Amino acid sequence: MVLRILFVDDDANVLGGLRRMLRPLRHEWSTEFADGGPQALTLMEKAPFDVIVSDMRMPVMSGVQLLEEVCRLYPKTIRLILSGQCDEAASAKAVRVAHQMLNKPCEAETLKATVASAVAVRDMLANDQLRSLVTGQDKLPSLPSLYTELVAELDSPEPSLAKVSGIVSSDPGMAAQILRLANSAFFGVRTLSANPRQAIAVLGLETMRTLVLAVSIFSRFKIEGAEQLSIESLWKHCQSVSKLAAAIATAEGASAVDIELTAMSGLLHDIGKLILMHSMPKVYSGVLQKAAMSEETLCAIEHAAFGASHAKVGACLLGLWGIPAAVVEAVAWHHAPSDCPNLLFRPLTAVHAANAFLDANENQGAPHLDEGYLGRLNLLNRVERWRELCDSQLNEVHAQ
Repeated sequence: MVLRILFVDDDANVLGGLRRMLRPLRHEWSTEFADGGPQALTLMEKAPFDVIVSDMRMPVMSGVQLLEEVCRLYPKTIRLILSGQCDEAASAKAVRVAHQMLNKPCEAETLKATVASAVAVRDMLANDQLRSLVTGQDKLPSLPSLYTELVAELDSPEPSLAKVSGIVSSDPGMAAQILRLANSAFFGVRTLSANPRQAIAVLGLETMRTLVLAVSIFSRFKIEGAEQLSIESLWKHCQSVSKLAAAIATAEGASAVDIELTAMSGLLHDIGKLILMHSMPKVYSGVLQKAAMSEETLCAIEHAAFGASHAKVGACLLGLWGIPAAVVEAVAWHHAPSDCPNLLFRPLTAVHAANAFLDANENQGAPHLDEGYLGRLNLLNRVERWRELCDSQLNEVHAQ
């Protein structure tokens, strides 16, 4: 499939440079170029684009204003910013409308890889309505008590970096947003990290204050009239999977970086449920209610209802946001790791096992482990050790 990509910049020299740089990709990309927002919208009226790549600072209509319109009118389009250094206020606004940001100058391979990765995860969702829902997400809701605690800390006379980092690192919605900023160039620095604490240290507390208090990149989770939905139980489950998956990775001798990626994968593995709860609470409440009364798996019921499971929904958004590939992989296949093309011990392996053990404990049943996958990795003999780790962790929780 040839991708249709629209580049927008008011500088003719920049557009000319992009044309030359991207000429080798002419058999893979069908590219068009607009010298500003109005022309870009005119071109989009004529035919849809898979991706729009816009400069930030432009006369008449800024990049932020353009992408706001694109998000409203063409929610399935992937929105990227390719710009020079921007001031903090402009970057903070861009967070709400762009999936990722790249700095000028940008190498062709970097641009190609970013576009290819974003399109690949978007294509996990065949349902157009679901694609629009996910690509239109600008933030994820957080546990109300943690949101209130974070706002109070940032609004205090001398906020603590350690406290702010601790709050954000414990909430899936907040952690995903901060990793999005760290792994893209919204504030001129890409840390390529799976560690929210490191990301917040790089961003600084003043930037965090702006993002939370002025731009509102986080929000409280609030649902009325929908049964079966509990943000508190989901948060506790994600926290437990994160801790157990990291313990499994540690027991298997994973590197410090991979343990960090594993912990974050565990925290974010059910982020798709959060998206569906937030975006269609009554419909998803019905799906959960049906799953509770059925012998079918939740993923099968979700697929029948939406054409995709919560795992693919979560992976799609995280991939669009530029979250590290190992985390996206773990989220996408944590229920079906055999479908993943990588046959190595990965964060996926630990998250799959941790989630299966904890689901079994919560539902008082047998763990649904992918024994074929674990057998191909020669890890079946490690399952009992992992089960012991799970029991130990649950005993610690019950003792608190």
